[in-house]
Amino acid sequence: MNDRYAAIWIDHAQAQIVQMENGQRHSVRTIESFAEPRHRTTGQTGVPLPGHLGCNTESHDRNRRAGELNRFYDQVIEAIPEGAELVVMGPGFAKRDFLKRLRLDPELDSRILRVQTSSKLSVNQIVAELRKVTRRTAAPGF
Repeated sequence: MNDRYAAIWIDHAQAQIVQMENGQRHSVRTIESFAEPRHRTTGQTGVPLPGHLGCNTESHDRNRRAGELNRFYDQVIEAIPEGAELVVMGPGFAKRDFLKRLRLDPELDSRILRVQTSSKLSVNQIVAELRKVTRRTAAPGF
């Protein structure tokens, strides 16, 4: 039975990593993404950028944002505590995209205990959710 757990709450703006050891909150780390917000299109096809034949502003913005988010996800993965079992939380697409990145590494994939959708949570709420999950996994099976 592992006594190290980490909850990762993630959206496109930030990630909060809460680490617990022996049932006690050990550390909290917040990582900001600095990814530009997605621009809403007005239905126009976009204007080609100078020097970028065949590339319009919409696809250029989408590619730049994807690169920024990938760097953000890499930073979060680097901050995951060694050997900790993981609970991943957050709203929609950011959580899904982050999980795709986690599952590329078989060792990290094997440490995922639970994935749940949630709106913005405070650190205390993240800790409470992590404790719920760790109590269930520590309970003897039937």
